[in-house]
Amino acid sequence: MSFLRDLKRANTIRRKRRKLQLTFDEVYDKFEKDIADTKDYQKQRDLQAIQQFECGEYGDEIQRIDSLEIIRRAERCYIDVADLPLPQNVKHAWVQGNHGTWYLHPKIFRELAKLVEAAEHERSKRAIERRDFWLKIFTATVAAIAAVASMINLMRK
Repeated sequence: MSFLRDLKRANTIRRKRRKLQLTFDEVYDKFEKDIADTKDYQKQRDLQAIQQFECGEYGDEIQRIDSLEIIRRAERCYIDVADLPLPQNVKHAWVQGNHGTWYLHPKIFRELAKLVEAAEHERSKRAIERRDFWLKIFTATVAAIAAVASMINLMRK
């Protein structure tokens, strides 16, 4: 049941992120069209500043979703953000965007993602090895049972 709940949660998050990305792209493209149509340099710079501010809200929310998802995956691997050393010139692991949204600092996010992916890879490798071990045990048991059954069959004749 937990697997289905996790799958449903992941699909919901993916859908929400995709919707935010599409909205981000629409807003960005509308401003790009206006910027390309404008000949005045100062007006172009003003439009670019407005574009950056408007798109920032969606970008911050996408980063928040990604940060929360990597934190959730890290918890399953017993990795904590507080265990990561802070890079130079970084005071906190979390950054507040222009619109009040909190998300992981990009350098911390990258380091955490590397650790989580390595831990998940190692866990999947162990699961494969465990499955192969039990498959070998099962095969040996079935082979032994078949050998005993054939011996019994030969003794009957």
